[in-house]
Amino acid sequence: MDEVGLGAFGDVRLQRLVVEGGLLSQHCARLPEQDRASLDVPPRGGRRARKALVGLRFGHVTLTRPAAASRDLPPNVALWVVVVNEIDPPPASSRCIGGC
Repeated sequence: MDEVGLGAFGDVRLQRLVVEGGLLSQHCARLPEQDRASLDVPPRGGRRARKALVGLRFGHVTLTRPAAASRDLPPNVALWVVVVNEIDPPPASSRCIGGC
Protein backbone atom coordinates (compact mmCIF):
# COMPACT_ATOMS: atom_id res chain seq x y z
CA MET A 1 0.00 0.00 0.00
CA ASP A 2 1.37 3.42 -0.93
CA GLU A 3 1.04 5.68 2.07
CA VAL A 4 1.76 9.30 2.73
CA GLY A 5 1.90 10.02 6.42
CA LEU A 6 0.91 13.53 7.33
CA GLY A 7 2.57 14.14 10.64
CA ALA A 8 5.63 15.31 12.50
CA PHE A 9 7.65 12.21 11.66
CA GLY A 10 7.42 12.18 7.83
CA ASP A 11 6.20 9.33 5.67
CA VAL A 12 8.96 6.71 6.04
CA ARG A 13 9.57 7.09 9.77
CA LEU A 14 5.85 7.31 10.51
CA GLN A 15 5.21 3.89 8.97
CA ARG A 16 7.93 2.32 11.12
CA LEU A 17 6.69 3.56 14.50
CA VAL A 18 6.06 0.67 16.85
CA VAL A 19 2.74 0.24 18.59
CA GLU A 20 1.74 -2.48 20.98
CA GLY A 21 1.71 -5.66 18.91
CA GLY A 22 3.15 -4.36 15.62
CA LEU A 23 3.85 -1.40 13.40
CA LEU A 24 1.70 1.72 13.30
CA SER A 25 0.93 1.23 9.60
CA GLN A 26 -0.28 -2.35 10.31
CA HIS A 27 -2.38 -1.17 13.24
CA CYS A 28 -4.01 1.55 11.10
CA ALA A 29 -4.82 -0.95 8.35
CA ARG A 30 -6.70 -3.11 10.88
CA LEU A 31 -8.86 -0.27 12.22
CA PRO A 32 -12.51 -0.64 11.17
CA GLU A 33 -13.85 1.87 8.69
CA GLN A 34 -16.21 4.22 10.53
CA ASP A 35 -17.61 6.35 7.71
CA ARG A 36 -17.23 7.31 4.03
CA ALA A 37 -17.54 10.67 2.33
CA SER A 38 -17.35 12.08 -1.18
CA LEU A 39 -14.93 14.96 -1.67
CA ASP A 40 -14.35 17.35 -4.56
CA VAL A 41 -10.74 17.16 -5.73
CA PRO A 42 -9.81 20.38 -7.57
CA PRO A 43 -7.85 20.32 -10.82
CA ARG A 44 -4.08 20.29 -10.39
CA GLY A 45 -1.33 20.19 -12.97
CA GLY A 46 -2.67 18.22 -15.92
CA ARG A 47 -5.36 16.48 -13.89
CA ARG A 48 -9.04 17.33 -14.17
CA ALA A 49 -11.32 17.98 -11.21
CA ARG A 50 -13.01 14.86 -9.91
CA LYS A 51 -14.93 13.35 -7.00
CA ALA A 52 -13.07 11.13 -4.54
CA LEU A 53 -14.62 8.62 -2.17
CA VAL A 54 -12.68 8.47 1.10
CA GLY A 55 -12.92 6.16 4.10
CA LEU A 56 -12.45 7.27 7.72
CA ARG A 57 -10.78 5.12 10.40
CA PHE A 58 -9.74 6.13 13.89
CA GLY A 59 -8.63 4.52 17.10
CA HIS A 60 -6.46 4.64 20.17
CA VAL A 61 -2.79 3.63 19.90
CA THR A 62 0.14 3.39 22.25
CA LEU A 63 3.48 4.19 20.62
CA THR A 64 6.58 2.52 22.04
CA ARG A 65 9.74 4.59 22.51
CA PRO A 66 12.32 3.71 19.81
CA ALA A 67 15.31 1.74 21.12
CA ALA A 68 17.72 4.51 20.05
CA ALA A 69 15.74 7.27 21.80
CA SER A 70 16.82 8.89 25.02
CA ARG A 71 15.87 7.00 28.19
CA ASP A 72 14.67 10.36 29.51
CA LEU A 73 11.61 9.96 27.27
CA PRO A 74 8.61 7.97 28.50
CA PRO A 75 8.57 4.30 27.43
CA ASN A 76 5.12 4.70 25.82
CA VAL A 77 2.90 7.50 24.52
CA ALA A 78 -0.87 6.99 24.18
CA LEU A 79 -2.75 8.94 21.51
CA TRP A 80 -5.52 8.81 18.94
CA VAL A 81 -4.83 8.14 15.26
CA VAL A 82 -7.09 9.29 12.42
CA VAL A 83 -6.75 7.73 8.96
CA VAL A 84 -8.43 9.04 5.82
CA ASN A 85 -7.77 7.17 2.59
CA GLU A 86 -9.19 7.30 -0.90
CA ILE A 87 -11.25 4.28 -1.94
CA ASP A 88 -10.33 3.05 -5.44
CA PRO A 89 -8.22 6.04 -6.53
CA PRO A 90 -7.46 6.50 -10.24
CA PRO A 91 -4.43 4.43 -11.36
CA ALA A 92 -2.15 7.46 -11.82
CA SER A 93 -2.73 8.85 -8.32
CA SER A 94 -1.33 7.68 -5.01
CA ARG A 95 -3.38 6.81 -1.97
CA CYS A 96 -3.06 9.43 0.68
CA ILE A 97 -3.40 8.39 4.30
CA GLY A 98 -3.32 11.04 6.94
CA GLY A 99 -2.05 10.20 10.63
CA CYS A 100 -0.27 6.92 9.73
